[in-house]
Amino acid sequence: MENTINKSLKSFVWVLCAVIFASLFFTSSASAKIAFKIANNQAANHPFSISLNEKFAKIVAEKTNGEIEVVVYDDGQLGSHRDVAEGLQLGTIDAGMVAVAGLRVFDEKSQVLYMPFMFESREKAFDLLDGEFGDYLFNLYESKGVKGLGWMESGYRHITNSVRPIFKPEDLKGIKIRVPEIPIQIDTFKALGTNPTPIAFGELFTALQQKTVDGQENPLAIIATYRFDEVQKFLSLSGHVWNPEAFIVSKATWNKLNDEQKNIIQGAAREAVVYERDLMGKAQEEMIDELISRGMEVNEIDFDAFKEATGVVYEKYSEEYGDLLKFVE
Repeated sequence: MENTINKSLKSFVWVLCAVIFASLFFTSSASAKIAFKIANNQAANHPFSISLNEKFAKIVAEKTNGEIEVVVYDDGQLGSHRDVAEGLQLGTIDAGMVAVAGLRVFDEKSQVLYMPFMFESREKAFDLLDGEFGDYLFNLYESKGVKGLGWMESGYRHITNSVRPIFKPEDLKGIKIRVPEIPIQIDTFKALGTNPTPIAFGELFTALQQKTVDGQENPLAIIATYRFDEVQKFLSLSGHVWNPEAFIVSKATWNKLNDEQKNIIQGAAREAVVYERDLMGKAQEEMIDELISRGMEVNEIDFDAFKEATGVVYEKYSEEYGDLLKFVE
């Protein structure tokens, strides 16, 4: 009888151990899934968001068999570009789309991306950013705790306002234009004869609505997705600056990945960049047509007059940014 009890007890102990082991194994397996949190300041229908969700996230999930789970936080849920840049440095954000305002956290030379009329075409911009020019900037960021994965296209910035169409620089006289708080942008619009006023992007629509400023300048995708046409009548296709945004990963996150996972992330980023640029290229004319249909008046500018007027900006910054400007000469 005692032997039977002992055998039963031993069997129970073995079963219990097996259950505990299985529980620990499956808990460990489940916790092995890596969450990859991406910050994105654009709306869900912006090409950045579409590319990250429909291309990058899907490629990573497929090639890691779901081991890495990408979650994209659109619409600035994780803070401003500066907040995102700081979060990437601290490792509280895994990856993010960072505009020039945020890239300046890593290195002030990022401001060079706002030099007026620097990129003569989208294709030229891609060649430069995918080559030594872009690598130079990413190498500057490496020592600040982040790694660059690629450059997506935000697009050419254009001027909108509620006063009159802008054909020549003198048409800007007396018009108060909101610009990001970037010295080169402020100097550019001073050279164009206007009164540049830095205002946080999150406050811009209200500032336009309440006539705190008369106009602003941004890429078409932002003008369209944030409905600036509701508070702006005139769109002048100035294309004075071509803006990229950098797809950045925190080195704190990057260093936790094995070599295979790093290769998958980098490969998925390259595909997402190509996909986003294609989306943005196809959307340009459609967005102009859409804004016209919403009631905006659209016009071209006197390109040569604008370029000549902003030549003083190059004179001011040529020494400070000469090592980067040599790539675009």
